[in-house]
Parts: sequence; C-alpha cells; structure tokens
Amino acid sequence: LAHRPLAFAGPVAALWGARDALVPLAHADRVAAAAPVAHIEVWEGMGHHPQRERPSSLARFVEAHAARAVSAGGAIAA
Repeated sequence: LAHRPLAFAGPVAALWGARDALVPLAHADRVAAAAPVAHIEVWEGMGHHPQRERPSSLARFVEAHAARAVSAGGAIAA
C-alpha cells in the first residue's frame, strides 16, 4: 500500500490495536497515505485480535462504519 494510492474508491475503516505485535501500528500511517479519506482508529491496550479481545466493541465499530457508508451512498461489499 505504501508505494501507490489505493484503487478502491469506497469507504475504508481500519482498526489497530496499540499493542499489535503482528501488524505494527506504523502500518496505519501507510494505510492513511494510501487512502487519505480512511477512518483509522487505534485502540489502546489491544493486540491483534479485536474479535477475541473486544468483540462487542468491534461489532459496534463495524456497525457504525457500515451505517455511515450506506447513508453516504456507499456500497458494502461482502
């Protein structure tokens, strides 16, 4: 992603755990550079598995961003 803009024109939401040892937080900057309109959140104290560490919070995150995309006329791809 860092070397070229993202070709995808739809909404982008990315979530990082501040303690993620698998995909370092520095990658969030690369996503932001590739997709300048992306919404990026960093969750303090979380590692790499939000679905295990904070499932309810993750569900709210996904629901909120899906609702925003639909209300803005964006499509949600499966």
